[in-house]
Amino acid sequence: MNKKNGGVIKNWQIHTVSNDILQAKRLFPEVDFGVNKILVCTGTVVIDYAERWPSGNHMRSSIIVNYDEVSGTIETLNSYYQLIGPKGDTVIGGGDWGRLVMSIFY
Repeated sequence: MNKKNGGVIKNWQIHTVSNDILQAKRLFPEVDFGVNKILVCTGTVVIDYAERWPSGNHMRSSIIVNYDEVSGTIETLNSYYQLIGPKGDTVIGGGDWGRLVMSIFY
């Protein structure tokens, strides 16, 4: 499966949906997870190369497959993103929303 370049995200936050990565591995057995928790990301779109969101819009990712804190990149089930600037989602607040973040839909 070719993943889309989801673009660049600022004012981002990583959220821990669950500590049970085995749950995600059961749901997506074909995915090679490089993280040990079920995570998603929220943030403000700087540019979306996949043309799903206009610049300035808030977004929530699908489940994160890999997260490289050093390079600021995440790979999700569907796309990959570059995170820029400091962590802290200014739209929904700076903290980890946990599983509540899954109630955000656009």
